[in-house]
Amino acid sequence: YTDWRLPSKNELSSLLNFDKSMTLYSDFPIFMPSGGRFWSSTSRGIYINFYTGEVSYDGNKTNLGRCVRNAD
Repeated sequence: YTDWRLPSKNELSSLLNFDKSMTLYSDFPIFMPSGGRFWSSTSRGIYINFYTGEVSYDGNKTNLGRCVRNAD
């Protein structure tokens, strides 16, 4: 596929599950890399931290990317 992209802040934050324990606020995926911080597609450096549930700004650009694509 050639239509992979970074998710928007809203798409990425929709994966947060605050009913989970304070260890990991996500149902997807079961394994989360160290830090659990993933970029959104915003140009302002907005990321989601799946360990804390935090939506924040990071100018250091040290977070991971999780690509998505639209369903056919």
